[in-house]
Amino acid sequence: MMFYKLLVFILGESSFLRWKYYYRTGRRLNLRKPERFSEKLQWLKLNHRLPEMTQMADKILAKQYVSERIGEPHVIKLLKVFELPQELQWDDMPPPPFVLKTNHDSGGVRVIRDKSDFNVQELQRFFEQKMHSFYHVNLEWEYKNIQPAIFAEEHLQGANRANLLQDFKVHCFNGKPRFIQTISDRESGAKENWFDTEWNALDMCYFSTNKAKVKQPATLGEMLVLSEKLAGKFPYIRIDWYNCQGRVYFGEFTFRPYGGFMNWNKEEVDFELGRLIKLPN
Repeated sequence: MMFYKLLVFILGESSFLRWKYYYRTGRRLNLRKPERFSEKLQWLKLNHRLPEMTQMADKILAKQYVSERIGEPHVIKLLKVFELPQELQWDDMPPPPFVLKTNHDSGGVRVIRDKSDFNVQELQRFFEQKMHSFYHVNLEWEYKNIQPAIFAEEHLQGANRANLLQDFKVHCFNGKPRFIQTISDRESGAKENWFDTEWNALDMCYFSTNKAKVKQPATLGEMLVLSEKLAGKFPYIRIDWYNCQGRVYFGEFTFRPYGGFMNWNKEEVDFELGRLIKLPN
C-alpha cells in the first residue's frame, strides 16, 4: 500500500494510471481518445467525480442511498458498526450468524456462523490490514474520502446452507442494464459467466475462463428494473444483487470493476463494451 501511495505522490494520478495500466495489461493507455472499456474506466477515474459516488462506494452509507430510492426491504440489515479492529470482541457482537465487512475496500469479509468462527486475534489482524484508504491501489477516487470502518450485517444464507450467496453483477451503461456477470465458487476455484439481459450465455470473461452452471434467477426481471432505477446518470456502473428466498437484496455499487485493468478473453470485447460508454463532456 505504501508503495502505491508513494508512486501516486511521485508520478501524479495520470502518470500513475498510465504506468499501472501498462503493468497490468501490457498496453499503453490512451487517455486522449479512449476507445476500450478498460481505457474509458481510467478516463472516468480522472474526469468524472461526483459527490454521491463516495456515499455509494461506502458500503454502510450505500444502504441508506439504496433504501431511499428503491425501499428498505431490498437492503441487508445493518447490525453494528465498529471504528477500529480492536473493538471486535465477542461480547460486543450481535447474535450469530452475521457477516463482518469493511465499508471502504474490496475483499474485507468474514462470515461468523457461531463463536467457533470468531478468533479474536485472527479477525483483528485481518481487519487491521484493511484499515487504509483503498484509493491508492487503483486510483478509484470514490474511495478516497471514505472513513474506514467495520460493520456487522445480517447473514443471508444461500442454497444448501451455503455461507456465500451467488451474487448477480448487473453492468449498466448510460443508465441501462446490458449484461449480468456471475463469479461462482470463489473458495474452490472461481468460475465466471456472462449473460445478456435475456439470460443468453456470452463468450466473454476477464476473471476466470472456467464456467459454472448458473440458473436464471426467478427475480431477474426485478433485478434489471431495480438496476435501472439506481443506475441513474452514470456513464457506467455495476450493481450487485443477491437472490435469497425469492427476494432481491442489494449488494454493492462498483464504478471501476477490477480497477479497469482487465484483459478480456477476446480483445474485441474490450472495444465493444467501450463503445457502449458515452463519456461526458
